[in-house]
Amino acid sequence: MNEAVLAGRIGTVVVWSLECLFSRLKEAVGILAFLCGRGVRVVSVVQKIDLDESAGSTLVPVMLSLMEIEEIYRRKQQATGIAAAKERGVYTGRKPGATKAEPQMVQVLKKRGLTVPQISSMFNVSERTVRRYLRLTEQS
Repeated sequence: MNEAVLAGRIGTVVVWSLECLFSRLKEAVGILAFLCGRGVRVVSVVQKIDLDESAGSTLVPVMLSLMEIEEIYRRKQQATGIAAAKERGVYTGRKPGATKAEPQMVQVLKKRGLTVPQISSMFNVSERTVRRYLRLTEQS
């Protein structure tokens, strides 16, 4: 593709997702700079991006898409690392009893009449976590 772009035979590149062109943010910036520098229009169907010479208004969606791609790559790398650590027996996950909030305090707030969504927003945890804390304190 690079040769065809350099020769001027390609004027538009259409991809399903920008992820099809690259997998890392550094690559993304380089490839997009190369294509736009040669006057090639880049169109992404999924992200609804049409990048041409007047790219000013599309810069934010492009950067958001690039950040999403980088996040996906980071998660894949993290999952690979966790799997390797589990094989070696080094990674055991979250220790039992580790909590993000005080289960006893959750029970007190519930008895005072607060709802599960209110409690979850107070402690910045999910509603599922609040319900789990309530079950834990009921069983104790």
